[in-house]
Amino acid sequence: MFQRCRKIKLPLSSLPQNLTNGRDMFGGCYVAELPLSTLPSGLTDVTSMFENCYNAKLPLSTLPSGLTDCSRMFTQCSAAELPLSSLPDNITNANNMFYNCSSAILPLSTLPDTIINSNNMFQNCSSAILPLSSLPPKLVSAEFMFDNCQKAELNLRELPSTLINTQRMFRYCYNADLNFATLPDNITNIGGMFGSINKHPVVIHNLPANVEYTNGMFYNCHTAVVNLDELAANAPEEGWTKLKNIIYMFRNAGSANTPGTVTGSRSAFLAKCPNVTESFDVFDGTNTTE
Repeated sequence: MFQRCRKIKLPLSSLPQNLTNGRDMFGGCYVAELPLSTLPSGLTDVTSMFENCYNAKLPLSTLPSGLTDCSRMFTQCSAAELPLSSLPDNITNANNMFYNCSSAILPLSTLPDTIINSNNMFQNCSSAILPLSSLPPKLVSAEFMFDNCQKAELNLRELPSTLINTQRMFRYCYNADLNFATLPDNITNIGGMFGSINKHPVVIHNLPANVEYTNGMFYNCHTAVVNLDELAANAPEEGWTKLKNIIYMFRNAGSANTPGTVTGSRSAFLAKCPNVTESFDVFDGTNTTE
């Protein structure tokens, strides 16, 4: 209806209550004000509804209960307030839902158990509170999920066993308290997962059996607590045969002048990586031995 109306201001405080389809409705309305505090209760299709509404205020505290696909709903709504205390119970797809919502408050203490895909869900939500103590149990893909959520109060003690992709999942989450110790065996990509975390210890005792990429996993994670000998001891008997890229994996992680520590034998760890082809600067700035 208003898609790509780039100069329209739209100072709307409400929408028609019988509206069910909002797909792309305001997509690309760059300067739209949209001071909406509620959305129609029967709304079911919201894909890209407010995408690229850079100026939208959106002081929404709730969303319609019938939503299942919220992909790109608020993508690039950089001025949106979004003081949401909960999300609809049946959401399955949250890819890019709040991507680049840098002003969003998002005091969410729980996420729906039904979410399966959450790639980039909160990426660059640098003001988001997110006091989460658990993640959806069926979550499969969480690539960049919390990337650059600098103020997020994440307090997680385990990860869903269904996870496959966690690339850069918690990178730049400076306040995150991630004390789950072990990683699910189904994860294939953990590149950059804990990059630049520096407040609470990140203690890891194993790598997933099916891991393929660990590049930058602990890059600049000054609170990393990892023993290479322990990782090797907990590896599959044949090693991590699918692992190919470990560039920068431990670079500047837990060095002598920081609270964390990365120790142990490099050769013991590398012996469990028989098929690695890319391994530049893996152990720079750590307390490991040859």
